[in-house]
Amino acid sequence: MFKTLLLSSLVLNTGLLLGRLSGFVREGVVASTYGVGSDADVVILMLTIPDFLVNILMGGALGVTLIPEFIKAPETARRLLYQALFFFGVIFFIITLCLNLNMGVLVSTLAPGLSDIQHCKTTESIRWVIWMVPLSVVTGVITAFLQAKYQYAVPAMGTLIVNSSIIVGLVIAHFINGNLFVLSTFILLGGVLRLVSQLARIGSINLYPIKITQPFIISKALFFRYVQAVASGCTLLLFPVVGRSQASYMEEGSVAVLNYVSKLIEFPLALTVTFLSVILLPKLSQSYFENKIVHMKVVKYGMQITLVLSVLSASALSAISEVYSSSVFGYGKITTEDISSIADLVSLGMVLLPLMGMATYLTAVFNSRKNTLAPFIVNFSGLIGFVLIYESKVYGADLSAIILSMAWGYAMISIIFMVLLFASCFSQLSEFFDVKILISTLISSFFIYEGGSWLQGYGITNWLVISIVALQSILFLSVIACLDNEIREKIKLKIRTI
Repeated sequence: MFKTLLLSSLVLNTGLLLGRLSGFVREGVVASTYGVGSDADVVILMLTIPDFLVNILMGGALGVTLIPEFIKAPETARRLLYQALFFFGVIFFIITLCLNLNMGVLVSTLAPGLSDIQHCKTTESIRWVIWMVPLSVVTGVITAFLQAKYQYAVPAMGTLIVNSSIIVGLVIAHFINGNLFVLSTFILLGGVLRLVSQLARIGSINLYPIKITQPFIISKALFFRYVQAVASGCTLLLFPVVGRSQASYMEEGSVAVLNYVSKLIEFPLALTVTFLSVILLPKLSQSYFENKIVHMKVVKYGMQITLVLSVLSASALSAISEVYSSSVFGYGKITTEDISSIADLVSLGMVLLPLMGMATYLTAVFNSRKNTLAPFIVNFSGLIGFVLIYESKVYGADLSAIILSMAWGYAMISIIFMVLLFASCFSQLSEFFDVKILISTLISSFFIYEGGSWLQGYGITNWLVISIVALQSILFLSVIACLDNEIREKIKLKIRTI
């Protein structure tokens, strides 16, 4: 059983990692093709608005709602699959049609500061790519069905399939003067290919509209749980959306710059913290209902690992922000001045990494307890704090002000979550503040930052700098891990048995 779960986790997270990497390549091709300017803003909105709508309306809520139902009653799983495809497909088709008819209002709401020309281009382009929403929802239903059957490989490759199609579209568009219609076509093609790949995996489908609705399995309770899961999961997704909305009031290209900076921050987050949340979520949920002491132990170790990984990653990438930014976006129409601006914001924005990591992990902790209300309230409070701090203009009204205000929003979320946790189980979580771990993390981050800063100015190639800093970070991480008593004892035991 353990071997099966380990293999499934490896397959799933390999697919997720490839999807993230392909997204990174996609952003690099966007930067190379469109640079930092009016068209770049339009393309960024084309790519992000449909993603935002899918995440805000669906996110992981379909999986949270449907997977337990598929597992609980395998004899009716196929019927539920057909009904969910039909039910959610029709609902989101109607929603998408309504959005299409009011596209100008949607664009004005999500990017209110665009010029008239940008607004017109964005509106016409998104009229096509908005149909990714029902495609993604139908695919999400099938993904839930496959994962309930412990089939992870094909669903995990979905993001890679979509991003690969977009990258091809970007390359072709580059040779025909950045034609946005061609890009729209390839975005939709990616959605279709992802859907087809999963349809092929589940085998034959018999969609008889009358037959599949008898009896109707989708209850009000199931739909309510779906709505609650959406409300719980979507709030954190609003942070970058609100940030881009504010950036649209600034000079042309600001939306694109903020998007590039966000991607450079989100990538290490995915490799360190988000990945960890996916791995620990099943253990958190199982232990909460079976053994509270084990549960709090997993929570404590998860918080410590999140803190250490995010702080070390932030220190390393802040030190080599110019090398890091140039390696990803330093091609095509991106100028040296653009890279310098992006690098400065990345260096500042790395303060977000530990805060985003803790907010993401603690959200997973509460969700593992089937408590979706608390994360919604806490995350929404942090979002309001972010908006109020930015609107107060205490940091000014530029991109750095957006990043700093966002940091305070995530800090609020992390602090409130920790207060809630410590209030209910202070004795178990007090060990989180392990002095050896905290001090060694601070010392390690200092040496990593200084070493990275020296290497960046030494004149060696970008990828060599990144490789050396990565090895340096792994070395310090290993030292910190050995400071934990349990890990140290396990290492000693392993050595004795050799």
